[in-house]
Amino acid sequence: MIIGVVKEIHHGERRVAMAPSVVKQCIKSGHSVLVEHGAGVIANFTDEQYQDTGAEIVQSAHKVWEQADVILRFVHLRKRLKKLKKEKKKKILKLEGMRQIYYVKMPV
Repeated sequence: MIIGVVKEIHHGERRVAMAPSVVKQCIKSGHSVLVEHGAGVIANFTDEQYQDTGAEIVQSAHKVWEQADVILRFVHLRKRLKKLKKEKKKKILKLEGMRQIYYVKMPV
């Protein structure tokens, strides 16, 4: 599976959905990880740290969305759910009690 990590764009958000240490675990489990350039900067992780653990750095969120099977990010659900309900190409899988959301591409 190809896992994608994008920059957090919500005002005041200072987290990234996957730390380099987790990338290493995902790679070890046989997954590929794509990280948007600069996605970890706000959480004090460099692109080099992600690359050193096996992630591929891509230049834009658009490229991550195109290539990844699953996108990891933090979102404020109310705003994002409203938008996603309009998009029938994606399905939301929510982990109960957490704000981390997985966007899974669904076949059209």
